[in-house]
Amino acid sequence: MDAPKILIAEDDPGFIPLLKKFLSELEAEIIVARDGNEAYQLASLEAPQLIISDWMMPGLNGEELCQKIKAHDKLKTIYFIMLTSRDQTEDLVTSLRSGADDYITKPPKPQELIARVQTGLRLVHLQQELTELQKIESIRETAITANHEINNPLQAIFMNVELLLVKNPDLDEWTRKALQKIIEAAERIRNVTHQMSTIIKSTSSEYTPGGPTIIDLKQSEFD
Repeated sequence: MDAPKILIAEDDPGFIPLLKKFLSELEAEIIVARDGNEAYQLASLEAPQLIISDWMMPGLNGEELCQKIKAHDKLKTIYFIMLTSRDQTEDLVTSLRSGADDYITKPPKPQELIARVQTGLRLVHLQQELTELQKIESIRETAITANHEINNPLQAIFMNVELLLVKNPDLDEWTRKALQKIIEAAERIRNVTHQMSTIIKSTSSEYTPGGPTIIDLKQSEFD
């Protein structure tokens, strides 16, 4: 797994090394922004999993930065921790209402900061896994629908071609061979839909050696 990215938005140059030291045991990639505007630009470019932002900064303050991050479709899942010397209840409420996921007062205790960051990273990872599962389920539902939509007309092809052959025993050889080719092509498609059904029913999310053989439907039946 790649190292997580953590963006620190802090305008105090003396405080940044302390935060980086606290976070060093996480083996994360640390990105630093000196104000809110730079933090937003870096978040857009680097897509960190987590942001630790000071509340009071030039340009965008922490509250404004958080609101912009959470309003952005591609950035809103970033876990946002507000860092400030304010410790009143109303400040906590304001921070959380702006969209922050957590709140830490300055100066942070090293173990508390690490624990909160680890919790945030775990939640982001779980959210990413849930998103992937939702994508897989969406693909599965699409495959089920496609399978159904293919099989219905496929049965009609089999029935009608076979009926033509039975009802017209005097068909010329070329026509009979052409109809037989249609049956063979339809049979290949039916094999593919059968394989799709097998994959849909499978409980495994990974392809394994010896799995279903892919049939090349582009190969012409009339070559």
